[in-house]
Amino acid sequence: MFVVSTPDLGAKEKHVANAIQLMRGDRVQHFWDPGRLVGTEVRRFVPELEMPAWDFWMVYGPDAEWSDELPEPTWWEHQLDRLRRSYPDRRLDPDRLVAKMSEVGNSR
Repeated sequence: MFVVSTPDLGAKEKHVANAIQLMRGDRVQHFWDPGRLVGTEVRRFVPELEMPAWDFWMVYGPDAEWSDELPEPTWWEHQLDRLRRSYPDRRLDPDRLVAKMSEVGNSR
């Protein structure tokens, strides 16, 4: 799991240490993205975004190819008011997100 923190809503790199406590484990890696590069890349597959994404959850399968561009996820969900109308079926639902993660993880 990659967790990417960005300077949205006034967040600063010093705040990441507290956020890391929410998602820990041997398979979790945390990154600080001050330039919002990941959120900007999300706009390639969610064109309705007019600014970089944050509070955005993406699920990738084992065949995802990582390069200079963010690959399109197998599934994604959001907590963004600006996507509420365009993607109401993708509003973050933790139970559904976990189910999608399990589904993708078991498709090997």
